[in-house]
Amino acid sequence: MRSVDKQSTEVEIEKAIPGLLKDLVHAFEQDALLSLQAFEGTEPFVRAEELLNQGYVSDAHTMLSGQINKVVRGFYTKHLGSGELVFLMQNLDFFRSQLREIFNKKEGSACCADKAGYIIRCMFKALHTGEQIVHPVNEQDGSRPYYVPAKVFREHEEIMGFFEAVHSLFYGRPDKFAALCQHYSNIPNQSY
Repeated sequence: MRSVDKQSTEVEIEKAIPGLLKDLVHAFEQDALLSLQAFEGTEPFVRAEELLNQGYVSDAHTMLSGQINKVVRGFYTKHLGSGELVFLMQNLDFFRSQLREIFNKKEGSACCADKAGYIIRCMFKALHTGEQIVHPVNEQDGSRPYYVPAKVFREHEEIMGFFEAVHSLFYGRPDKFAALCQHYSNIPNQSY
């Protein structure tokens, strides 16, 4: 009797999943629509809507992205002031994806998102305070927390060199980033 109950429960769950996903997507869409209301009716958004309706999708996207990026940049500039900190925050997703990929290849997939987040916090603090990055170590046994990288991004210079390479790449100078890619390609990948 128990296996029948378990099977019917599993079938019910499988049937419910599409509806739950649809509800989740709907909730995200509603949140986005509420956020839009703060800007709707302003000239850039009216112009973007006109462009979209005329089929100029790329121009509409550029118009919206430009306005949103100005707001975001203004927020970070007001609160952080530093050009490098603003750059880090505006390009956080790119930094995070690059770091996660490096951690995934060089240290394995376990905790790569936590390690990426930690390294971003280290870069932020170093840029904000000028302090050297020093990873925490347990004084009793010399171990490090799980989110501290084991093979890559071990030293301040390497971490800030990564920041500088991405910064240079963004502004059309790919040499540092190319050298960085070469450096990481020489480090053996994590074997599974």
